[in-house]
Amino acid sequence: MTSLILDECDSLIEIPDVSCLSNLENLSFARCQNLLTIHRSVGLLEMLKILDALNYQELKSFPPLKLTSLEQFEVSYCVSLGSEFKVIPECIEKCRFLTTLTLDYCGGLQEIRGIPPNLKHFSTLHDPALTSSSISMLLNQVVFFMFSIWSLTEYFDVTKLDELFMTNRNCMRLETPTLVCQE
Repeated sequence: MTSLILDECDSLIEIPDVSCLSNLENLSFARCQNLLTIHRSVGLLEMLKILDALNYQELKSFPPLKLTSLEQFEVSYCVSLGSEFKVIPECIEKCRFLTTLTLDYCGGLQEIRGIPPNLKHFSTLHDPALTSSSISMLLNQVVFFMFSIWSLTEYFDVTKLDELFMTNRNCMRLETPTLVCQE
């Protein structure tokens, strides 16, 4: 088996031991509202390329990840995991195939100590408190960097960007007079 999609399984309270699925490339357990635990074997799937885990109210911890084949990782709308994702450690640099990292609405990402060499898309929405050195590190490498625009303007002059993607919701708080938002 190469794909295991468990999305919207409200009766699922635990991701069990998946070590027997050594060829698994795609694992998604998004919007499983009652999920409480994820077995540590999820973090050891050597062939895993896509890990989609979003929208949990009850999940309190995420297993350590040693996923060197990982290409896409999304952990979003997991406010209960806020303390888990305050710092992205240096060891993430070992995920040399990781191109997309999404940590939207996880509650408080503050520091990035390492960036995978091929990361091109990074998103952390909901007013992150990233350090200026973390933002500089991201801007030197990442092609598509997205976080709340009202935070973005605190760190650098957005008028010097080549491209800026904004949603209508973000335009409401933008107070930079040199930008005009059209609907």
